[in-house]
Amino acid sequence: MRTLLLLLVSVVSVGVSCRSDAMAPLDAAVVQITVAPGTVISGDTVHLAVTLANPTSGRLRLQPASVCYLDFEVLDSAAVRVGWSTAGCIAIVPGAIELAPRGSRRQDFTWHARTCGPEGLCVDAAPGRYSVRGLVHILGRNPLRSVGVPLQVSVW
Repeated sequence: MRTLLLLLVSVVSVGVSCRSDAMAPLDAAVVQITVAPGTVISGDTVHLAVTLANPTSGRLRLQPASVCYLDFEVLDSAAVRVGWSTAGCIAIVPGAIELAPRGSRRQDFTWHARTCGPEGLCVDAAPGRYSVRGLVHILGRNPLRSVGVPLQVSVW
């Protein structure tokens, strides 16, 4: 009887410790972006904040593709990528990061309402409606993306 009780206590203890170490699936991660102001004059500064959040009760572990794993992109009305972070990024793959349950990481950016073509030439953004998305670059897979937030660019 004593052996059975000891075995039962051991099984319950192991079960409890496994739950506290639970890992959330990567697909549970939430990427968000805030954009301020929502309307700007071409060439003006837009303040952006990209947040990677873990809304689960488990830990979330991921392997960033580079030290600049939090990023953003700006799409024109035809969904063509015309803006992105201009921060210089060293192509070093850092160690894995882990977010605690309900934890998050945030990075602030500025975009100067300038669009860039594939050849890298940048000019003040044309008037119109744009969409800004937050990105999380993960090694070996497509980036996680936030829902697009609208941004209106005008000339005056």
